[in-house]
Amino acid sequence: MRIIELNVNGSIVTTQVKTTETLLEVLRRLGFYEVKFSCGRGECGACSVELNGKAVNACMTLAVSCHRALIRTAKGFGSVQNPGRVQRALSECGGVQCGYCVPGLVTAAESHIAASPDSSGEEVIRALDGHLCRCTGYVKQRRAINKMTSGSTIKE
Repeated sequence: MRIIELNVNGSIVTTQVKTTETLLEVLRRLGFYEVKFSCGRGECGACSVELNGKAVNACMTLAVSCHRALIRTAKGFGSVQNPGRVQRALSECGGVQCGYCVPGLVTAAESHIAASPDSSGEEVIRALDGHLCRCTGYVKQRRAINKMTSGSTIKE
């Protein structure tokens, strides 16, 4: 067991972790339920968080390697009362249905756009490759992302 310190959405959290625990397991144990468990193999994107400015799959990241890391979950980008830009765009374009994949999608999109603010809609969509959504069919999500970028129109 090790004690680690995490900065999650601007709050410092100190916790004890097993050396084999994933960041996903630790975040959910700490109450960050917006980080979803789905495939457990880094293939679906539901568990995406921003780790030191880069989107990662929390299910594939050992928590012990995140000591003193800056972590942002979807709640770190906005809330129901004050939604972030991606959350707003998804809502306005009907790109949300059951909502299970949305936190990971929001986190990955926000992280990519922050790192590459001049990205076209197509570039953001490519950055989100691997995020699975069983409900929306991706069309409305693509419209939302295209709406908020200055790039070319996304093919549907």
